This record gives sequence, C-alpha cells and structure tokens, in this order.
Amino acid sequence: AVVSTQSALAAAEKALAALEPQVDRAKFENCMKRRFFYGASFSLYGGVAGLFDLGPAGCALKANMINFWRNHFVVEENMLEVECTSLTPEYVLKASGHVDRFSDYMVKDAKTGDCYRADHLLEAHLEKQLGSKGVSASDKEEMSAVLRQIDNYGMQVDRNPSLFSFCFLYHIVVILNPYVTSSYDM
Repeated sequence: AVVSTQSALAAAEKALAALEPQVDRAKFENCMKRRFFYGASFSLYGGVAGLFDLGPAGCALKANMINFWRNHFVVEENMLEVECTSLTPEYVLKASGHVDRFSDYMVKDAKTGDCYRADHLLEAHLEKQLGSKGVSASDKEEMSAVLRQIDNYGMQVDRNPSLFSFCFLYHIVVILNPYVTSSYDM
C-alpha cells in the first residue's frame, strides 16, 4: 500500500511539473531590460560589472519586496531594522584582510557558460570519487588530505600545490585566461 501511494504521488508530481511553464532566461532578461525594470549602471560609458540602475517598474518591485520583508520581520517579529552602505571602500577590505587572504577563483563551463567556484568544483569531484568503489585506500587518503586543505590553495600555476594542479591531477579541465594580470581578473 505504501509503495503504490509513493508511486501515485510521484506520478502526480510529474504531471504537475509538466504543467509548469518553462521560462527562457535570455528572453526574460531581454524583456526586463526593454521594459526598463533594470539596466547596467553607467551604460553610456561601457557599464560597470555588478552595478545596476532600476527603472520605474524595478523601483516599484523593490519597494514592494522591502515592504513585504519589513512587515514580516520588523512588524510581526519585532526585530530592529538597520541600513548600512552598499559599497565597501578598498582600504577597509585591505585592513580586514579580505584582499590579501580571500579569493574565490571561478571557472566557466565552455558549453553552457555557467560559472562555478574552482574549489567547489574540485571539492564536489573529490567527494564523488571518495564515494566510488574503484578508488584505492591511498588515493582516498590523498583526496581526503586535499579536501582538508582546499581553502588554503590558490590558482597560481607556478605555485605547487595549487587548485590548478589538483584540477589537472584529477582530470578537471580548467582553461586559464592568458590575459590575467592579477588575482582579481580570474
């Protein structure tokens, strides 16, 4: 009885999933830009990555979302609201150690264009390998050691060990940008 109920629920879930409209992300983003929900900041001067201007509809949507959040957390939950600056000056990040110690290297899937953090990609691959049966005990120990130290590796090709060297070792193809001049460009 339990098995038939589970299969019936699975079939119903599949039927409902088929009814959900599929959204073409590129068309949706194009529509949002044309209707000026948002646009790239300083687009007349080439734009700035990560900064956006909101149009009238975008401002209204943002205001509605903030009011919904405020009603839930501030009014219903009696929490206090604080508003801080959105941008942090570089000297603050330098003084806190974020510039010197933290860097999340990204890799891009050449087929889909999706971007991933290199350490997360390597970590997922190693965890999958550790779970497989055909890996020797010494290889598993080596992979476990890499996983324990993964936050300490950079992407510098000339420094060993590096995330790049481990990606190469474990057959994860990473193509580095030949025009990189600093860790910020990766």
